[in-house]
Amino acid sequence: MQGKIIESLDPDWQPPKPKVVVQKNWKPLLDELIEKASKLRAGESEDVVMRPAFSLIRASLEFAQAAFENPNDLDVLDKPLQKLQRAFEKVQDTVYFSDFKF
Repeated sequence: MQGKIIESLDPDWQPPKPKVVVQKNWKPLLDELIEKASKLRAGESEDVVMRPAFSLIRASLEFAQAAFENPNDLDVLDKPLQKLQRAFEKVQDTVYFSDFKF
């Protein structure tokens, strides 16, 4: 068809039907992970980085749960996102300001 001008579409042409996308229900898995992560507690004798790392895991799961339940509501996502950012910064500071070696 190169070099030709199409004056009309084929009258029998139909646009392709959109694919139906079924969203997976992540709620049961997220609920289970949150329940399990709630038991993560670092003792005094453990590495200093474990406590903030466990907090980061919990904050990540809470954000994922909020994102699943309210994917288009930025106001609802703001609070768990801020908590996640604080947890990440705490891990970053702990690693940076400690004698933690990789």
